[in-house]
Amino acid sequence: MFPFIIEFFLKARARFKASCLGKLRKDGKLDPPYGKKIYSLTHIIMNLGKFYEYQITLILIFIVSIFSLIPFLI
Repeated sequence: MFPFIIEFFLKARARFKASCLGKLRKDGKLDPPYGKKIYSLTHIIMNLGKFYEYQITLILIFIVSIFSLIPFLI
């Protein structure tokens, strides 16, 4: 649940009006929609590098999977 709690607080900063979607570049990669401002976990990933949509999705799935495994490891 931790990634979703983080997402909630990031969205609350923008009063739940910020979009998670990125700006599509001509080469198919995504740019963050609000520059360096972070209102979502996707914005953090987009600020780390230039990724395709499927790469951002895989990174988010990996993050959620790691946090899902933590209770089983404790």
